[in-house]
Amino acid sequence: MDKILYLEMLMNQVLIEQKAFDLLVMGRQEGQGCYCMVNNILNRFAEELEGNYKYLLVDNEAGMEHLSRRTSGKVDILLMVTDYSLRGLRAVGRINEMLGDLKLSVKHKGLIVNRAPKNLSKAFLDEVESIGVPILCIIPDDNNLLEFDMERRSLLELEDDSPAVVAINQMMEKIKKIID
Repeated sequence: MDKILYLEMLMNQVLIEQKAFDLLVMGRQEGQGCYCMVNNILNRFAEELEGNYKYLLVDNEAGMEHLSRRTSGKVDILLMVTDYSLRGLRAVGRINEMLGDLKLSVKHKGLIVNRAPKNLSKAFLDEVESIGVPILCIIPDDNNLLEFDMERRSLLELEDDSPAVVAINQMMEKIKKIID
């Protein structure tokens, strides 16, 4: 069996199937070297999975690596996440600018502001406007998230009325309207 078929077989084995969703957890890179073959396999596997699901969500590490290596392929909606800081927002701006250079097929873009206060400052909102990516979701600073993290609990156990859960549910409804 060649390496590519073997790796594809392994990926199928590590796909975790649940009632509401399936999950494929990617490992981290191990050391130096070229990951071109692995990235090509990821592209092929993602295209294969895409045919089996209504939605395929790819949660990339922060930064441009996956986009620049095109491991994300064509994108219906690109969600860029920032914390409530101008520094984080400016990183989103740089990523947004680079998208044109990469010639990726991105139909829609949206911004998620994580750990946000109740009212966003004028400086923050002005920076969002200058970047040109609309805010799709504001996840409020929710003490439950910190508590669950410290207790090593799954966020899937959060109560439905948790402010973060409410914000994410509202965002998912918006996303469904955008891509359906």
